[in-house]
Amino acid sequence: MIRLLDYMFLLRPSLMVPSWTFLLLGYYHATGKLIHLSVAFWWAFFIMTLLMGGTYILNQIVDRESDRINRKLFLISEGYIAVRPAYTYMCALWVAAVGLSLWRFTRYEYLFLIAIIMGVTYSLPPFKFKARPFIDIIWNAIGYGYVNFLIGWMTGNPITIRATVIAIPYVLLVAGVFVNTTVLDIEGDKRVGELTTGVYLGANRAAKLALTLMVLTVVISYILRVWIALGVAVFALPFYISAGIRGRREDYFLSVRLSAPMPSIVMSIFYPIFIPIWGLMFFSMRWYYKRRFDLIYPKLIG
Repeated sequence: MIRLLDYMFLLRPSLMVPSWTFLLLGYYHATGKLIHLSVAFWWAFFIMTLLMGGTYILNQIVDRESDRINRKLFLISEGYIAVRPAYTYMCALWVAAVGLSLWRFTRYEYLFLIAIIMGVTYSLPPFKFKARPFIDIIWNAIGYGYVNFLIGWMTGNPITIRATVIAIPYVLLVAGVFVNTTVLDIEGDKRVGELTTGVYLGANRAAKLALTLMVLTVVISYILRVWIALGVAVFALPFYISAGIRGRREDYFLSVRLSAPMPSIVMSIFYPIFIPIWGLMFFSMRWYYKRRFDLIYPKLIG
């Protein structure tokens, strides 16, 4: 039983929450509907879960040595799951995702292919865009703010120019949050030789870049009347100001920890079916990590 759960949690379900959230945001902006989600949305949700799961497996395979050094993500780095079956699992997930996207979304299957390509180039040398300053921001911002958003949109309505315009504030929002995550990871990234935006700029300048992106999110959201992005950015802005001015680690931490979940919280209010989904995921992960590694993860604070 626990071996089967190893393969389930190898997919890193907690990291899928942002992907699912931007699917929901795209669907909401395309339809304006609350509570109800189309059959097409649930197909896209399932396909993206397979696709992102494969991407997170690849990331763990590539980073297994640095994960061992930093004592995190134990399943591959500590040998609970060998590399070869992990590759097989990853390929099976991607083949299933591509096959289902070709079957269900013949007009927009290219979006799923783009998502896979971005996932591969983000983690895999010689590209490894996760360790290239500024490209790491662009890949995250485009991946979540555009690709996931547009996939969600097309499950409600055809993609139009309006869809790509409405996505702009979300691209900026993701970029701002992501920059401060690289600040929090500076020491660990330096240890393993990864040149992220945070490492390249240093904490102070990176935090000022994050603040600039958050201010741009507020301005562009207001101009485009994208109220969800505006609300999240206005809520987050004081924490990014503190991080940009005072430059304390706790300020960086609060800016990310308090702003990153806000879109998911809003979407849970709009689509309450996701409340038990988030809850089931959280408590199952708590049980699994305690049982398997004697760790309390995920944590709500700290």
